[in-house]
Amino acid sequence: ELQHALEVRDTGMIRMAMGNEGGDWLDPKIVESADLELAREAVHARDFASYDACASKWKGKSAAPGRWLLLEADQLLARKLPEDALKLLKGTRLPGAEDALRLVRIALLESKEPWKAMTTIDEGLIADPGNADLLSFRAQIEEAAGRLADARLDYVAAVLSERRNPLYRDTLANFYLRTGDISAAAETWRDAALDTGLGV
Repeated sequence: ELQHALEVRDTGMIRMAMGNEGGDWLDPKIVESADLELAREAVHARDFASYDACASKWKGKSAAPGRWLLLEADQLLARKLPEDALKLLKGTRLPGAEDALRLVRIALLESKEPWKAMTTIDEGLIADPGNADLLSFRAQIEEAAGRLADARLDYVAAVLSERRNPLYRDTLANFYLRTGDISAAAETWRDAALDTGLGV
């Protein structure tokens, strides 16, 4: 039951599955994954006391320290402490694709200086060449600079990287609208409805 709740990211089901004892009888890795979801929900709700309670349980014994570091940066941003978040993110490296997620956050924090953000994005794409967030963000910077052909390639690459995610389809379709290609926008939304099962 808890595994299914984690797969669908249903925090209400996660709480029920863990019970009042906090899942003490379960595999610690599954419990930590559940606490990560609950902590993420707390950050979104700006419930920093609940976030701190979840995070403190795993200090020094986490099997997923990179995921906690990324969430710590997110909660610093939610508390409107971007300089602290940037310092935390720049102060470490994470293994593999997790490092791309760290670099996504740095690039977003550097967005007022696009040349810095582009360098960070390129570094992130070395760690995870198919990271749709990085591809989409690079496309936005390219579009703003008037490099429309490059932007289109990166918007399409983001879609291909996460075919079932409607967000990247919508971003590509809106790019087509901005560049006056209404038929390509309509086709992108139609394909999105077919591939994702969501209506247009």
